[in-house]
Amino acid sequence: MLSKVLLSFLLMSTGTYPIMDKSGVAPGADKGVNIDIARKYHSLTTLKAVVDELKRGNGTYLQLHFSDNKNYGIASPYLKQTSTKTNSKYLTSKELKELIKYSNDRSILVIPDIDMPAHSKAWLSKVKPRLKKNERIAADFDSSVVNYFDNQAAVTHSKALLSEVMKQFEQPKYRGSQRIVIGGDEVPGAFSYQSYLIRYINTLADYTMYKGYKPQIWNDSITSTGLSKLHRSLSILYWAQNGGRSNGSNVSVEEFTNKGFNVYNYNSMSLYFIPSSTYSSRTIKGQSIYIKSFYKPNRFHQKGNYYYSVTAPRISGSALSFWGEHSAGLTQKQLLAQELPLIKSYLQVR
Repeated sequence: MLSKVLLSFLLMSTGTYPIMDKSGVAPGADKGVNIDIARKYHSLTTLKAVVDELKRGNGTYLQLHFSDNKNYGIASPYLKQTSTKTNSKYLTSKELKELIKYSNDRSILVIPDIDMPAHSKAWLSKVKPRLKKNERIAADFDSSVVNYFDNQAAVTHSKALLSEVMKQFEQPKYRGSQRIVIGGDEVPGAFSYQSYLIRYINTLADYTMYKGYKPQIWNDSITSTGLSKLHRSLSILYWAQNGGRSNGSNVSVEEFTNKGFNVYNYNSMSLYFIPSSTYSSRTIKGQSIYIKSFYKPNRFHQKGNYYYSVTAPRISGSALSFWGEHSAGLTQKQLLAQELPLIKSYLQVR
């Protein structure tokens, strides 16, 4: 997620705003919050406060992005992260269970988000002791990328870790409707080797479906060629066409929905925020106003427009994301002071 850039503050400072449109809100009231707990530790108490804010605003889910290049943010016997003591690296097994129960009791679904094959350096390095002699599951060209080029060992370990995660996040209250994010974000080589990536993603999608989960992926590494072969069980987290670049994937929201895929709006402009110790309460107030002014469930970052209005029948919801790459100096109290007001503003928009 490192290359995802938040530009809303630049827009506010220059006064460069889009012309407001009169289109209606997209169908679907599924609204959630995505928290990067891999790069910025969030305590159980902090996460419960986020759940409380979701509940107050009639939100429906909490997504935990716990796996990235720098860290794997939850307990994992498979990766030898088994401490039972509260620590600043990952949620213990007991804490995760308590969070899930707390959320479910408040009608909030908890969605695991593990990014594969890219952004996987943390778990790839931790799984090394399990590898057989001469077994390589990281790509030769990038140690942070799972070898998705028909590498059976890589698939085996990917499935094993997914199996553990799905067991950890099992929520009987939501049986049949649980979702899991399996990745697909910013995959090196994806456009040149699309067929390999699609086979890898489809294999994982099949496996998660078999385990009773509905798989989701980020949109930016899928091309028009790959779209026709993509597993129809997947739903799409759409943050920006082409990953915000001028070339690469050109698949629009409408193309996904026309093929039968459900799409969730994760707009990298109006729905992304990177907490930082450099921000003041005035900054947060300004961002709150920005969200209320320019976020709509059907406004996507595509076709050269940060707020392109889409009319499509399969827009299933949206989420406000908090990414942790600039959050190192923040206390838990400071984190909440930045996150909770923005969650409240986001949930007030219908």
